[in-house]
Amino acid sequence: MTPSPKGILFPKPTPRRTEKQRRKRADVAWIRLVRKDVILRDGGCRSCQELGLSPDNAGLPMQMHELVYRSKTRGLPIEERVNTRNCILLCEFCHSAIHAKMLSVFVEDARKGADGQLRFKLWQRNERDGAGLPGVRKEEIPISD
Repeated sequence: MTPSPKGILFPKPTPRRTEKQRRKRADVAWIRLVRKDVILRDGGCRSCQELGLSPDNAGLPMQMHELVYRSKTRGLPIEERVNTRNCILLCEFCHSAIHAKMLSVFVEDARKGADGQLRFKLWQRNERDGAGLPGVRKEEIPISD
């Protein structure tokens, strides 16, 4: 057996905490790159553009949304979990509407994912379970089919 460069026959393994921090930094850097690509591709809220919602939402901060949640893809490499095929840019209003089950996203071409055509459906309160978005009256939400 040849000793390691430090002269130790069996060097100490890298602590698990250090490995986890290194992996987390690499994941954050990858997500940052994907977010830049998504912003360049979408330019604004994909839902507002598709549904023709009022430009008042244009002043809201933009957020990246994964079509397949990260919790569902746990265990896969970060490149498969977060990529432009799985991510879209939404305004804060539309993002909260998706998580409140008031807005649904449908992918037209599964191979292209979010890089292809998307269809959005804004649900009325009686069409979906749940009370809807806080502070938004039904009359204020334009419904498009």
